[in-house]
Amino acid sequence: MMLTSTLLASALLMTAQSPAEGSSCTTACHGAERMALGASVHGLALACIDCHGGDPTAQRDKDASHSIEAGYRGAITRHDVPELCGTCHADPKRMFSYDLPTDQLAVYRSSVHGQQLYDRGDDAVAICTDCHDTHRILATADPLAPTARANQPETCGRCHGDGELMGAYGLSHSVVEQFRESVHGQALLDQELRGAPTCSDCHGAHGSTPPGRDSIAQICSHCHPSTGEAFARGPHADPQRMSCEACHEGDLPGGAADGRAACAACHGAHGIAVPDDGLYLGVGAGSCTHCHPTEAEPQTMATFLIEGKQRLLASHDQALANLADARRSGLYLEDEARRSRATLRTLVSLGPLAHALDLSAIGEHLADGIERNELTREALEHKRTILRDRRLLGSALAAVLLMMAGLLGARLSAVRRLS
Repeated sequence: MMLTSTLLASALLMTAQSPAEGSSCTTACHGAERMALGASVHGLALACIDCHGGDPTAQRDKDASHSIEAGYRGAITRHDVPELCGTCHADPKRMFSYDLPTDQLAVYRSSVHGQQLYDRGDDAVAICTDCHDTHRILATADPLAPTARANQPETCGRCHGDGELMGAYGLSHSVVEQFRESVHGQALLDQELRGAPTCSDCHGAHGSTPPGRDSIAQICSHCHPSTGEAFARGPHADPQRMSCEACHEGDLPGGAADGRAACAACHGAHGIAVPDDGLYLGVGAGSCTHCHPTEAEPQTMATFLIEGKQRLLASHDQALANLADARRSGLYLEDEARRSRATLRTLVSLGPLAHALDLSAIGEHLADGIERNELTREALEHKRTILRDRRLLGSALAAVLLMMAGLLGARLSAVRRLS
């Protein structure tokens, strides 16, 4: 029944007439625009005149249909597009039926794109139609939409991958390519993981503003809460210790002199790779030695973290090998398997905890994981001992039963002979 209703609703939508289809605009001249608008989310809500004005009843009369007296506006200038879209999308009454927010225009005005457009008259920056298209506007949930999560790198890359355009603003044009190669880009584009971040998760959609140096940690914490909490407790949360000015005072590139680098100082901004031990004892930007080349304490911490993780990992691997061997013996291992999973969580959570740089807490964390592996080993040894004893007892009982069966058989044979 539900499937039938859905198919019927789809059929009605497909056969419903767009407001544009009854006008002379699309029947006489603008057929391509009619097709695009018909496939758009605006197809059943807007007619040509809603955006362009004019007289749609003037059949094949360009002067009449384009009459200024009829309110004809023609092609909308790039500067005016956001305000035109805002006539509907900033109207609570019109948007209520669609359950859409009405603050996109206000947010856009506050963004770097909006500020560049309104305050500096620069219409080369992104406007609504650059991201959403002009007539064929699709819902963001539609995988074909330019604003769909997996398509955002390509959409943003039309501008941010253009070397000439970005060069005019002193911005890098390689950020999109860096993102594609990053752990985030691979998760989004190659592995198609639903939880993988895309451009708007960090920069916002309509309020596209690069994360301020004092908010990067907060933005990253949306997806990495445990890491964010540990970072906030650590010494690097101090703005003065993780600021660009700490190393580059008086020699900062434009836009980098107003706060912390935070997470990006070690992990980068767009080309984020899977972190490894190279961050602790490696060389170059992002490693501890980049900022602490001669200090003994950071290197001691790095060594402690690396060696501690290796001990825990070796202990966990041995526990897994013991569990695999015990399974082959037919032992019941639910408790030990649960303990092993807890140890794995300890390994995973070690990375976030390391951001606090609290050797005492990290040491307790490592000791807890190693202790669980030791408990697993002891429990398995105990179960093996019990299994061995049961097998010995079973063998002894079997021998006794076999001997008794032999004696009974001999007695029965003697009785038969006497009878």
